[in-house]
Amino acid sequence: MWSYWNGNEEVDISLYMIRSGLLLGQKNFHFVKGELIEELADEILQKILQYYSDPEEMNPDFLVLDFKEEELTDVAEALKTFGDMKVMSGLTKKYYPLTEMCRKHAEESQRVRIANADSVYMGLNKLKELLNLRERPRILECYDVAIWQGSSPTASQVVFEEGKPNKKKYRYYHLETRPEGNNDFAMMREVISRRADNGDLPDVLVIDGGVAQV
Repeated sequence: MWSYWNGNEEVDISLYMIRSGLLLGQKNFHFVKGELIEELADEILQKILQYYSDPEEMNPDFLVLDFKEEELTDVAEALKTFGDMKVMSGLTKKYYPLTEMCRKHAEESQRVRIANADSVYMGLNKLKELLNLRERPRILECYDVAIWQGSSPTASQVVFEEGKPNKKKYRYYHLETRPEGNNDFAMMREVISRRADNGDLPDVLVIDGGVAQV
């Protein structure tokens, strides 16, 4: 069961996982309306398709979506790529009470998040203002140099995507041991130079150090 709440600035999507009439679990997603590329309904349906394209996600036998039946033809056809799922409208008399409950959950999730000022997008939008960026930064990479007892210099790379850590992209760099000993500036130059050679640079680089390192 999927439903959503269309707020002033963000859209929240709720997923209810139900088996034999019992709610087994739920998931929540949200995104900023200002980033919409397509119409809202199309954008939400695309995100549902992306969810089931993940091989780690279990595909249900029945999928109930908070859309009219005529809006589900294309998504039902596309979902056949990921398995045999029957797609139904949650606006029918049979499913509407559950759809409304799911929608209210999406609304409440958004209300609580905004009330707690816990939206990652709010923080990223603030960062956009502070750095005078034209667009909200999506990918941030943070770098730090460490030396273990005067030898074996290394650097760490930590990556955030849409305000959340992506540990699959964390990296350690083994750096050159320098004859002059610890040289934080040269070592930071080395790791950033090596990273730049790999392309696909982030929107923001965060350097652990002072003005000289930056």
